[in-house]
Order: sequence, then C-alpha cells, then structure tokens
Amino acid sequence: MLLFGCTGQQASTPQPTPQAPAQNVSPPAPAPLAKPTPTPGSVQNNSLKTIPRNGYVNLKEIGGEGLNVMSVWKPNASVSSDGKFTTEVSSVGAQLVIVTDKNGEVRASAISLPEDENLVFDAKSTTKASLWLGGSATQEEGTKALAMIETFKCYPDMYAYMKANLKQKSLTKIANFSNSEYMDLQIKCSKEILSLIKMPSISDESKITQSESNWKSARPLIIFEHSLSASSGNGILVIQNMDASGTMTVNSISLTTGSTTKTVSTKMAFAPGELKRYPVNIGLVGEANQIYELQISINYTDSNGKQNVETGGSHALVGRYV
Repeated sequence: MLLFGCTGQQASTPQPTPQAPAQNVSPPAPAPLAKPTPTPGSVQNNSLKTIPRNGYVNLKEIGGEGLNVMSVWKPNASVSSDGKFTTEVSSVGAQLVIVTDKNGEVRASAISLPEDENLVFDAKSTTKASLWLGGSATQEEGTKALAMIETFKCYPDMYAYMKANLKQKSLTKIANFSNSEYMDLQIKCSKEILSLIKMPSISDESKITQSESNWKSARPLIIFEHSLSASSGNGILVIQNMDASGTMTVNSISLTTGSTTKTVSTKMAFAPGELKRYPVNIGLVGEANQIYELQISINYTDSNGKQNVETGGSHALVGRYV
C-alpha cells in the first residue's frame, strides 16, 4: 500500500527523541564511510542542487540479491557485497531514497537529509520512511520530524513488523494492499497521522502532509515521490502501481496550476508493484523552497485495456521547489 511521505506538526512544538523498543534495537552501524568526491556525472547540469552521498545497507536486516540504491537523481547505484554504496541526493532538502533488488522490487527505504554524514538502510530507516512527516524539510526540521515518528503509538508495532519481515520479503510484497497484517498496521498509523494534521488553519507543511497522504492512498497508481526544479520547472514523479491484478500503462499526465495546464504524453507501463521515474518537463518555474500546488490527472490504461483517469480525489500535489 502506501509508503507514507508526510509532514507533521510544526517544528515549534517541543519534540522528544524517544528510543525504539528494546527488543527491536538495530545492530551497531559499521565504521563511518569516507566522504564521497563529486564526479562529472553529477546532475548539476539539470539545474538541481545535488551532492554525492555514501552509505550502507544493513544486510542483516535487509534481504535480496543484486541490490541497487535508487535516488530520483541517480537511479542506479550498485550495493557492494559489504553493503556500501555511493549515490546522488538533494543538497537542499529531504529526499526519499530506496533500495531495489535484481527483480526491481523495493527492499528498503530511507530519508536523506541534506547534511547527513551517511545514508543508512535498515528496518528503522524503512519504518520511518513509511511514516515520514518531513516533506521537503530542512536538516533541522527533518531531524525533528524523524524523531517525532518514534513517538507515534503505532511506531513500535510497525518497526517490529518491518524488522521481522524485511530480510525474507521485499517491501513491494510487504506493502501490497493484499497483505492484511501490514495493512492493519498502516491504517492504524494513517489514522494517527491524520489526527495530528486536522487543524483549523493549514500551514504549508500540513498541506504537504495531506497531499502526500492523499496521493499515497490513491489507487491503482500512487505518487511515491516528486520533485520540481525552481529554475527550469522540470521535475520527476516517482509512480508505483499498487494493483496486484495486472499492468497499468500511463498514457499522459496533466498538471494544472492556476489557469495553466501542461500535459506530458509519455507512455510508460507499470507491472504490479513496479515503481518508475516519470519525467515531467513542464516549465512551471518558481523560487527555491517555495510551495508549488499542482492538480494532477493521470490518464492510464488498466490491465483490461480500459482507459481511466486518476486525480487523487481532486487533491493537489503539494511540495517545495528545489
């Protein structure tokens, strides 16, 4: 089902930094990795501010063969036999990054913050990414949001479930809506998150929270991650097919802001559970860290050959320009 990418309450509210339950404590991290050196292959020429980032996958908790780290800005970063890798991430805000296996199934996820030393994938990072409350947060906001996730009443059960299952199963299979055990946990967490964001006045971060909750609850296609360049107005939608019944083919996507509508016609097929990067070269420019709100219509053909339109319940896709 949904891999939540939401924002929570405002940073002004004091947030405790609780510990995970004792029975679920992650094993010690390996020695710190050397800082990576920027390479000519960086995506800086895309007008997007990125940096190389070293990290490791905790192979005691994350299973799968032929592991690969997938960032919006670098879709292929091989994981070595000892779990180490180097990828490319945003240098100006929080970003969701995932690990896939040789079959293209998602095995783990993590939130990269702009000033982090290393990027770690394990059961804890995957649980937090699934309940992410930070949006396009700064380092300080993101750190507080990640700490706040551990205060959720639903967190211990979700963490314990991830730790017990990620070694044997892919996250794609775990988070499928046909898995009732996971779905019960996710619904419990979703209700708790929504109870936190019901406010008389909705701030920018709360708008992002609701937007991401809505689009990750959409079916059959969810918007798993999104980013838009302030200087070029071009970006990426990371889309996942959550329908186990068959392949969905996205024919076009229309994005509307104000009176301006841009339509991107790029056919792309999504097998059950498959996640892909869908480029949206729409030229809707703005300013870095400024909020964008886009009404989205996804025109797709389902596994029976019928054309449909998905709109996320008419809820806008909200984020911050990078």
